[in-house]
Amino acid sequence: PVSSSKDEEKHAENGGVVVGSGTGSGASGVDGKKKTDDTGGGTSEEDMQEYNSKLQEEFDYLTLWKKRCAFERTNPERLTSPQELAHRVRQAYKEMLCVLTLYPEAWHMWSMWEDTLPSSAGTSRGSSENRAIAVLQLGQGYIPDSTLLVQAHAQLVEI
Repeated sequence: PVSSSKDEEKHAENGGVVVGSGTGSGASGVDGKKKTDDTGGGTSEEDMQEYNSKLQEEFDYLTLWKKRCAFERTNPERLTSPQELAHRVRQAYKEMLCVLTLYPEAWHMWSMWEDTLPSSAGTSRGSSENRAIAVLQLGQGYIPDSTLLVQAHAQLVEI
């Protein structure tokens, strides 16, 4: 590419170093890593590996929380009252959502569990549906663009 006179002036002012020209693809940064250029180029392989590593870490974290909630649903404390068990499981879901608030899957899981509660858990069938819908609405407040939560909410309202 042909450089403009402004690029040449920057080059001369900085002692021969061109700053911010944005004419190359994948220019190296200060730390020597390949960076994106100003024209919207790709990311380096190292950045992609870091991204994939963090993504896998988040997935593993979500999986551990899902296992915890599943464990609580098995009634490990052998609670005799369905109300106590429901309270214990709700508490596990609330704890999960404290750290995974922006994960629609977590909200959906809790809502579906609320929907499956039998009337013997101290509530009528309509009440468990209301709780399930309330969980989805709360989740939609945190994640308004989640199609999963909107779809699940529509299904519960239709039933």
